[in-house]
Amino acid sequence: MDIAEMISRVNQLWVSRRDELATKTQKECREIVQEAASGGMLHSSTLVLSLADLHTEVLRNAVPGAWDLLKETHRAMGADTSPATRAAMKAWITERIRALKDSASAQIERDLIQYGGGLQNRRLLEQIDNTEAVAHSLVSRYGAIVDNHLDHLMNSPMARPPLTINAQNIGAVLTGDGAKVHITQNIGAVKEMRELVGLMREVLKHDAGLDQQKKAELVEIADDTFVELEKPAPNETKLMTLFTLLTQSVQSLPAAKPAYDAAKALLATVGVNLP
Repeated sequence: MDIAEMISRVNQLWVSRRDELATKTQKECREIVQEAASGGMLHSSTLVLSLADLHTEVLRNAVPGAWDLLKETHRAMGADTSPATRAAMKAWITERIRALKDSASAQIERDLIQYGGGLQNRRLLEQIDNTEAVAHSLVSRYGAIVDNHLDHLMNSPMARPPLTINAQNIGAVLTGDGAKVHITQNIGAVKEMRELVGLMREVLKHDAGLDQQKKAELVEIADDTFVELEKPAPNETKLMTLFTLLTQSVQSLPAAKPAYDAAKALLATVGVNLP
């Protein structure tokens, strides 16, 4: 995975989300101030505390949205689980939390100066600004959330590393135009195909976005491919038709990418080229 590209992409998404959040917060602040002014409480600790509560809640509520953007971008770009990706994701969410905290704390101090008045401003600020404690808790929590997310991907049966297929090991015999391919003559090739079909079958079974009828049809194709592979003398035309159809069917499923890439490489050695 290109970590720099992932961070760049999620930053673009976050700028838009952050600006929307700032506009919404400003509107809510104006409403709180207007209500206080109408009640003769424009310069009061009550108003300052209400505004501080608002900014603290904005900090808490904005972080889940930031995490959703990061998680979705990570999945869209291949869901890599390397230590470097883990560190980059933790660093990004921590930076967002710290930036949100700094913004909330600065706004609380400005509101205190504008609406608090008197000589007790600094003491009151220390009492009402608990954004540091909130941010510390959020950093700890989302560090664990990142770990859970990546560990789940690593431990999922659908998240196995791609199988490496060397064309020299396939056992295909090509002797000119229209030559017959004897892929099943090689035990290693059959084993590779069996493993790939198993991976693709697992992806299909666990993909929540597939229509149930479509899922059942594709799982049946995977089962039929298994049956053909288990025969002492498989019908190669039928086998390759089933295997190709199954491979084409999973190419749009992110979790199936490792199996799809390996199956695509295998098929290319026998003249079947997939996108």
